[in-house]
Amino acid sequence: MPDEEPLERRLIRAILHVTGPQHPFRLSRYLLWLDLEHARRHGSKLTGFEYVLGPSVFYIEDFPAFLESTPGVVRITQTTPDGLTRGAFALESDEHDRSLPPEVETLLEEILAEATKLNDDELNKAVVERLDYKALVDET
Repeated sequence: MPDEEPLERRLIRAILHVTGPQHPFRLSRYLLWLDLEHARRHGSKLTGFEYVLGPSVFYIEDFPAFLESTPGVVRITQTTPDGLTRGAFALESDEHDRSLPPEVETLLEEILAEATKLNDDELNKAVVERLDYKALVDET
């Protein structure tokens, strides 16, 4: 039996399957929200992503390279509603594994149901204004 693909790659594909193409900024917010909520409920974060935290913004170390190396995910150009053109990532096909443990899938669905309704600024605030995020920043 082949080794199971890392959860982080399956998560990216699962998110893109639900949301459609996304900029790395938004993907990183979904993932940290998921990690914070998983830690709140289960005592530890879910992924192995390395977050570089600041008081009002953060990023995932080497995230664009990670996305580009994820099978089934491609870089595209996306035009935002306000007319800006920027890079984004999209699911190329459904042939790659995006299966998640049931409890992770449920948690991700809960987060995406709320997060996808938010614009970029609101999404960032939804993550960085959490008390658990502020506690992590204070620890660094």
